[in-house]
Amino acid sequence: MRSASGDGWSLHREYESGYLGPMRKALVVSFVVAAAVATSAFGAVTPKTGAYAGNTTEKQVNGFPPTASFTVGAKGLSTFTFRTLGCFSAGEFPAGVDPFSTSMVILTAAVPVKAGAFNVTQATGTFTFDKTIKTVSNITGTFTNAKTATGVITYTQTDAYKDVCGPTKIKFTAVLGGNPTPTG
Repeated sequence: MRSASGDGWSLHREYESGYLGPMRKALVVSFVVAAAVATSAFGAVTPKTGAYAGNTTEKQVNGFPPTASFTVGAKGLSTFTFRTLGCFSAGEFPAGVDPFSTSMVILTAAVPVKAGAFNVTQATGTFTFDKTIKTVSNITGTFTNAKTATGVITYTQTDAYKDVCGPTKIKFTAVLGGNPTPTG
């Protein structure tokens, strides 16, 4: 756009000098405020209630993937379970048999969900393969939408002889209605 003087540089000089006319300033401020309001209004995801399940990043064994599952209710997540061989390792792996079916950690702590995020630290769980092994987990995650959660499980285990292994870190993605029992 050419200026009234016709040299074509007046607008450029205004921009370079940092001068923005009152109308431009109002427009910029309006966009910034609208973006902030939209982010705060739409940033928090409310998860749908029900059973969620999905795979973790731990390695598959015999074609069976380890999974994570939980239930979302009015008080947040409950019965958070993740299938793992543990950091001490658990059992034998005969072909065609799901080793994770008897090797999982079940947490009893309720995990509150706030603004679409959840976090629990130092949650103790039962390791079904060997109940003498104490498992302590930290779980953090977010709902990326009303039906999908992603997160990280970090756990340590202590056996009856006070040997400690870990921390072991695995990621998970769980979806509403996901299959909590993997198939080979």
